[in-house]
Amino acid sequence: MDNRTKILQAAITVFAENGKEGARVDKIAALSGLNKAMIYYYFTSKDLLFEEVLSRILIDVFQEIEEKTFLALSQSDDPVELLRVVVRTLFESFASREHYATLINSTLAKHSEMVRRVLTKELTSRDSKIATLMHHILHLGKPGNVFREVDIQQLEINLVGMTLIYYVAKPIAEALLLEEVDEEGFLERRITSTIDLLLYGILRR
Repeated sequence: MDNRTKILQAAITVFAENGKEGARVDKIAALSGLNKAMIYYYFTSKDLLFEEVLSRILIDVFQEIEEKTFLALSQSDDPVELLRVVVRTLFESFASREHYATLINSTLAKHSEMVRRVLTKELTSRDSKIATLMHHILHLGKPGNVFREVDIQQLEINLVGMTLIYYVAKPIAEALLLEEVDEEGFLERRITSTIDLLLYGILRR
């Protein structure tokens, strides 16, 4: 693992635990096994490092979606099933890296403009295939008039938003039910509910 990757992985953990303001560069350095001078060699400020961390999170999640959706495309051209793959992968990707969702949700509360900027940058990046994939999936539904005309970028934003709200909704559900929510079962119900809501919004009726 190269030094830049070590720094970013350590920074994700420290920022998730302490937030942007509470995170200390010396703690990131200690966790990465490098010194502070090396941190500042790669990232000239904590703000820049924080923004790179947000980008890294989105890149990791988007790449996993791309890989699994391209695999699904090699086996099926059913646009509805492909959308199900996208939604499920998005949820499962964040669920397997819960500190990613924790960090993005906490950042949205105080630095929403930064999240918007980074999300827009990664969605429109030349390396990102997410927008192309979504266009292709919706295009597959055209012959059968499966989907309504929708704004692709808004669809992507809605997908990310509905995924992240899961991490806010779980403690709320526990408070309302007065009992601990089964993690696996609750996640599965949220995935199913999100798919239903998404399809209700874009399927022609």
